[in-house]
Amino acid sequence: VLIMGSGDWVHNLRLAIRAQSPQPFDWAERFNETVKSLIAANDHGQLVDWMSLGQDAQLSIPTDEHYLPLLYVLGAQGQDDEVTFFNDAIELGAISMTGVVIGRPS
Repeated sequence: VLIMGSGDWVHNLRLAIRAQSPQPFDWAERFNETVKSLIAANDHGQLVDWMSLGQDAQLSIPTDEHYLPLLYVLGAQGQDDEVTFFNDAIELGAISMTGVVIGRPS
């Protein structure tokens, strides 16, 4: 079974267009790392209640349509599932392209 979600957990297009920066904003990098750490720790509660993660989360998720697909995919994560991140990059300063594979592909 393959479950796939698309979106970006850091997706502030307004700031990305305004900045046109090849360097990530500090808040974008911090939130990207926070999300990866919480996924690796199988700590979905904080990811569901992302507004409680502070200003980095609020800047990273000004609207939630690009973030919510991640939560559906995480619903399939088992306690002992291997987690691998790929394409771990932030484009235009404010758009994370990081992907996650949960479980081992066969």
